[in-house]
Amino acid sequence: MISKQTIDRVFNRVNIVDVVSDYVDLKKSGVNYKGLCPFHHDHTPSFVVSPAKGIAHCFVCGGGGNAVKFVMQKEGYTFPEAICKLAKKYNIEVEEDTEKRSDEELRVMQKRESMFIIYEAVTQFYREQIKKDTAQAKAAREYVERRWNSRVVVDDKKKKKTFDDEDRDFSEIKQIGYAPDAWDALVNFARAKGYDLKLMEEAGLIKVSSKGNLIDFYRNRIMIPITDKYGRVIAFTARTMQDDADTAKYINNKDSFMYSKGSTLFGLDIARNEAIQQNKVYCVEGAPDAMKLQSLRIENTVAALGTAWTKAHFQVLRRLFGKSNSNATVCWIPDSDQKAGQSLGPGFLAVMKNGKLAMEEGFRVTVKEIPQEKVGMKADADSYISSKAVLDDLEEQDFPIWYAEKVLKKDDNTSERTDKIKEVCAIVILISDEYTQNAFIEKLANKFGGKNLWRSAQKQAIKDRERAKIEAISKRGDALDILKNYGFYQENNCIFSNNGVQWSNFIMKPLFHIKDPYNSKRLYKLTNVNREEVLIEMKEAEMYSLQNFRERVGSMGNFRWKSGPAELNALGDFLYDNTETAEEIKQLGWNKAGFFVWGNGIFNEGKFVAVDDYGICRLDRYNEEGQLAGTVNYYLPAMSKIYSDRKDMFKFERLFSNRENHSSVTLPNYCKMMAEVFGTNAKVGIMFLFATLFRDIVVSFTKNFPILNLFGPKGSGKSELGHTLMSFFIADNTPLNIQNATIAALADAIAQCSNALVRIDEYKNCIDPVKIEFLKGLYDGTGRSRMNMDLDKKREITSVDSAVILSGQEMPTVDVALFSRTIYLTFSQTVHDRDAKVKFNELTAIRKMGVSHLTNEILSHRPEFENAFHDTYKLVCDDLSLGIQGNEVEDRIWRDWAVLLTSYKCLQSCMSLPWTYDEMKNITIEGIRLQNQECASSNEMGNFWDIFQYMSQSGMIYDEGDYKIKYLDAISTNILDNRIFNKKTAILLIRPKRIILQFKKAAKMTDSKAMNERSIRFYLQTSPGYLGKKKGSERFKVIIDGEVQKQYACGENGGSRELVQFDNPLCFDYELLKSKFDLNLETSLSNGDSDEEDMNEGALPFPPAN
Repeated sequence: MISKQTIDRVFNRVNIVDVVSDYVDLKKSGVNYKGLCPFHHDHTPSFVVSPAKGIAHCFVCGGGGNAVKFVMQKEGYTFPEAICKLAKKYNIEVEEDTEKRSDEELRVMQKRESMFIIYEAVTQFYREQIKKDTAQAKAAREYVERRWNSRVVVDDKKKKKTFDDEDRDFSEIKQIGYAPDAWDALVNFARAKGYDLKLMEEAGLIKVSSKGNLIDFYRNRIMIPITDKYGRVIAFTARTMQDDADTAKYINNKDSFMYSKGSTLFGLDIARNEAIQQNKVYCVEGAPDAMKLQSLRIENTVAALGTAWTKAHFQVLRRLFGKSNSNATVCWIPDSDQKAGQSLGPGFLAVMKNGKLAMEEGFRVTVKEIPQEKVGMKADADSYISSKAVLDDLEEQDFPIWYAEKVLKKDDNTSERTDKIKEVCAIVILISDEYTQNAFIEKLANKFGGKNLWRSAQKQAIKDRERAKIEAISKRGDALDILKNYGFYQENNCIFSNNGVQWSNFIMKPLFHIKDPYNSKRLYKLTNVNREEVLIEMKEAEMYSLQNFRERVGSMGNFRWKSGPAELNALGDFLYDNTETAEEIKQLGWNKAGFFVWGNGIFNEGKFVAVDDYGICRLDRYNEEGQLAGTVNYYLPAMSKIYSDRKDMFKFERLFSNRENHSSVTLPNYCKMMAEVFGTNAKVGIMFLFATLFRDIVVSFTKNFPILNLFGPKGSGKSELGHTLMSFFIADNTPLNIQNATIAALADAIAQCSNALVRIDEYKNCIDPVKIEFLKGLYDGTGRSRMNMDLDKKREITSVDSAVILSGQEMPTVDVALFSRTIYLTFSQTVHDRDAKVKFNELTAIRKMGVSHLTNEILSHRPEFENAFHDTYKLVCDDLSLGIQGNEVEDRIWRDWAVLLTSYKCLQSCMSLPWTYDEMKNITIEGIRLQNQECASSNEMGNFWDIFQYMSQSGMIYDEGDYKIKYLDAISTNILDNRIFNKKTAILLIRPKRIILQFKKAAKMTDSKAMNERSIRFYLQTSPGYLGKKKGSERFKVIIDGEVQKQYACGENGGSRELVQFDNPLCFDYELLKSKFDLNLETSLSNGDSDEEDMNEGALPFPPAN
C-alpha cells in the first residue's frame, strides 16, 4: 500500500497542464487551456484544463478530473497505479505504508475501496437524472444554472456579459446531479449494477423504511458531491427542491466509514493548489458559498459542512500547508446575519469560536466581513460576492483585532472591560512569536486605550496557559500477579522473584504454541517497563538456551533478561503451562481437514471465520450428535501483527484474501456480465473455475486435470478474462511471466494453494523445453523435485493441487502433447466499440470490489458436487460421445472437456446458473471439435513438413520444379484479395499433386504415418501460414531426375530453352513455417523479378500441368 505521504507529494507536485499535455495537444484559451477530448471522438475542442483548479473536464462527455483521476480514466489504472505513474513522471520515490493495522482497520480500508467505486457510479447516476427531459429535472437544472452558472462581469462600458462556457458551467465540473422524487430509484440502479446494498446503507445512501423495504435516502434533491482532498467522492450534501417549510433546505450525508463531518472540508480538492500557492485559504459557511466563490476563480475556498469547525479540520489544513508553516492564513468570510435584539449574529459567533481554534492550531487568522444593509437582512458570500474584485474590496482584519471590536463596547463597566480584555489577550498569546504578540497588544492598546491593563492581561494570560499545561501525574503500575507456583510475580511490567529480586524489565504473555514436528515455534506478547509492546515468534531452542533467549528478546528493543538459567526455566514452566496450541497452515485453498483457507481466515461449513491480530483462526468442532466437541486453532502467519511491517513476506497470502461482500452481485448476474464481455470463452472459463474449486474430487476420479489456455493477440481480451477468473481468489492479480520465471519459482507458485487458480502469462513456443516438460507434468499432477531443507534433506516432489491458466500470443503447439493437455480458447477481436467498453468497465468495477463471496457460495455446495460427480461424469461422457460421433477425436481432449461440463451440471442441480446444460454441452462439443482440429493439424502438419524437407534434400522433389520461394510485396489468392505486406515477405509456393504423391512414397520409406490425399489437402489448407491458392498462373521448370528439361530448335542457328509448366500453387508464409515447424528449404532463392505471370494460359506454347 502506498503511503499517504507519497500520495500527498504527488498531488502537490503534479501540474494538470503538464500531465494532460502527454495525451492531448493543448492551446492557451484565456486563463485555461483547450484541446480535443481524449475520451470521445471530438471534432471541436471541448476539453478544458484549468491550472488554477487543477482539473481537466470535457463539457461533452464529462470525462476528466484532477491529474490522478485523468490518468486513471485514460490508462484504465487503479488509484495506486495512477499515483505510481505520476510519481515516476515527477521522480518521486514511492514509499510503502508500513503502519501496523488491525484486521478491523484492514476491513474498513477494503470497504472504502469498494465504496469509492460505488460513489463514482452513484454520482454519474445523479448526473444522468438531472439531464433527463422531465419537469423535475428541468427545474433542478434551472436552479443550478441560476445559482452557480449565471456569473457575469461588467466591462468598461458597463454592459453585462457572461464568461465562456467552460468558465460558467461550474456545476458540470462539480458533477452536481439530481435525486429523483422516487422511493427506490437509486436502490433499483444499485441492484441492477450488483452493488452492495448493505454497504450503501451503511454509507447513508439508502435506508430501511418503516415497512422494512430499502428506499433512497435522498429524494427530490439537488445532489452536490462531497470529495476528499484527492477528488474522490465520499458523501453528498443535498438541497431540497420542495417549497415545504418543514423540509430541511440542506441535509448532509451521515457520518460513516467513508465520511466524517468533523474532519471533511468541502472544496479542498479544488482549493489545494491555489491555497498552497497563496499560502491562504478562505473559509465560508457552507458548500453553496464555497462553490460560488470557486466558480468565480477564487479557488482557494473551503467550507466545513456546518458552522462548527473542529481540531481535525485544522489538522487537515495544517497537513496541506506544512507543519512548520507559521504564516499560513485562514481568512473567514462569515455570514452577516444579525437579527433584531441580537448583539451579534450566528455567523459572527461561529467565527469567533472557530477563529480561536484556528489560532490554537498555529494559523494566522483574518476576517473579511460582509456589510449588512440592515438588521434582519442576511448577507452571505453566495449572494454578496459576485467577482474576485468584490472580494478584494472587502477589508481584511486580523482576527484578534476583529474579535476585540466585536466584544468591547463603549458602555462596558470596568469589570466587564477587564474580563473582555483578558479574553482578547488569551487569543493574542496563541501567537507563538513574542514580537508579533507584543505588536498586537500595542495595536489593541492604541485602539481601545488602557495600555497597562493590556500588558497586565497579557502576562496573566501567559501564566494561566502555563498552569493549564500542568497535568496530574497518574498513578502507574499494573495489578500484582503473584504466581506462587512458579516462584515469581509480575509488577509494573517487570518480573521479580518472591523475595523481590528483579529478573527482567518486561513480562511475557503466552499466546500460542505452533505445532510442527520439525519446526515448532511459540508466540508471545512482550511488554516492558515503558509499556512498549511487541509480538514475538520464538523457536523452541530459544526458550532453553539462556544466551539465545537474551539475544532474541533483546533484538526486539528494550527487553532485558537479567537473571540466570534456573529463573528462565521457571518462567518457561509458567509459559508452557499456559499456552494454547495451534496448527500452522502452509497451503492456502482447500484443506484436507475439510475447509477452504483464505489468507485472512477460513471458510468452514458455510461461514467465514476471520483470523485475529495474532494470525489465529479458531474453529469450533462438533461431534456426530451436533454437540460442541472443542475448538481447534489454526495459525496463518501472514495476518499476524508479528509480520505486519514485513512487506517482503507473505505477498501471495495477503493477496489471496476473502474480501467482505462489498458487491451484492449474484453469481448468475456476474456470469452474464462476463459473457457479455468475453462471449463463449467466458462460459468455458466459468466451467473451468467450477472444476478448479473441486479439483481434488475431479482428480481422484480422472487422475489428470487440464490447463486452461487463453490464446490471442495483444488487446484481444485474453488477459482480462484471466484476470476476471483470478478475481474469484485475488482481486488484483499479477501473473507469473514464464519467460523469466525459473522452474523453482513456477513450482512454488503452483504449490502454494489447492483447488485454486494460478495464472502464467507470456507463453511462447520458444521457451526452454524444460519448461514445456514442466507444464506437461502439471496435467498429470507432477511437480518439481527438490531437497526438503526443513526435514532430513531428502528429495521430495512439490505438490500440484491448483489449476493453471496459461496465456500468451502463441498457441502451445511446439509440443502437441502439451497442446492436447489444455482447454484451448482463442481470442481474436482487438477493436471494441463503445458499448463493449461500457460493459467491460461495469465488469471491472465489480471485479475490483472483490468477488470472493461468490467463491464461498460455490464452495458451500461441495457435498452436492462430491456426491454427484462420479455418476454425472459418466452421463456427460455418454452425451459427448454422441455429440462427436463420426469424428476422430483424441480421447484425452474430449475427456478433459467432459470434466468442465460435468462440473457445471453438478452445480446446476443445486445453484442458480444462467445457462442450460444443453447450451453448455453445445459449447463444449464445438470446443472439442476446434481443439481436436488444431491438434490434428499441428501434429500431422509437423510430420508433413518434416517429410517435405526430407524429400527436398533427397531429390524426390525439386526447387523451382515442385515448389519455389519468392520474396513478394503483395499477393492475391482465392482467400486474400491483393494482400499487401509491410516489407518483402518470403512466400512458399507448392504444387500439391506431385508433392502428395511423393509424400506417400517418402512416408513409407521413413516408417511415418501416410495420410490420404484428401486429408493432406485438408491439413494443408488449415495449416498455420496458409495464404490460399494463387490467383493467376505461376511458371515452374520441368525437372526429371534432377535435370531441367530443355527444348531444342531445328536448324543451324537453333538454340535451346528450358521447358516450363504453369500451375496455380498453394501459398504459405515461409517464415511462419520455419518458426513453427523448423522448416529449412533455402538453397537458392528467387526474388521473382524475372518471372512473368500469364493469365491467358490457352496462348502458351506448352500446356499447363494437370
